[in-house]
Amino acid sequence: ITGFTEYLCVSVVLSSSFAELEVVISKTKVTLTCPLEPPSGSEIKWKKGAEETKNIGQDFVIEEYDSSRDDGDYTCVSGANSLRLHLKAKVCESCEELEPMTVAGVIIADLLITLGVLILVYYFSKNRKGRVGGSAGVHPRGTTPKMVRPPPVPNPDYEVTGTEWGVLLFSWPFQNCWDWGHSLLGG
Repeated sequence: ITGFTEYLCVSVVLSSSFAELEVVISKTKVTLTCPLEPPSGSEIKWKKGAEETKNIGQDFVIEEYDSSRDDGDYTCVSGANSLRLHLKAKVCESCEELEPMTVAGVIIADLLITLGVLILVYYFSKNRKGRVGGSAGVHPRGTTPKMVRPPPVPNPDYEVTGTEWGVLLFSWPFQNCWDWGHSLLGG
């Protein structure tokens, strides 16, 4: 889950070794559930630190949890029994809850798609080994491409006749091309 840096730090001190408080966090809502059964005719009461809260019942709900205000010790009291919990949590308003199997499925699907692309790239690049150029040089298997000869290298001892003086006018090896070409024309 991208950007999920929230954490929950819960330490539970029980007066009974069989029961523990349940903590559920959903976005900014934190719910504490007391497992104690209230004696007949009474309710479960909640304390934050040493002060008694207005919450009565098995669930203690904090709608907009703020760590600076709501961190601390919470105690559920039922008759002579009590359970205490130290709560320190960070919540986020824009978090999305995902089932672990959904996350695992997305990761496995991503790995399979990546593996498929890797196999395709390997398969197609294996058939192109040793080839130069693009698809223009592709030949069916079993046939050899025709060798195309490049044009011959020009002869540096090229002789000029009177009708081909323009070639010399625009060739760089001669420094005084215009004068030399002009003299050929009799000028």
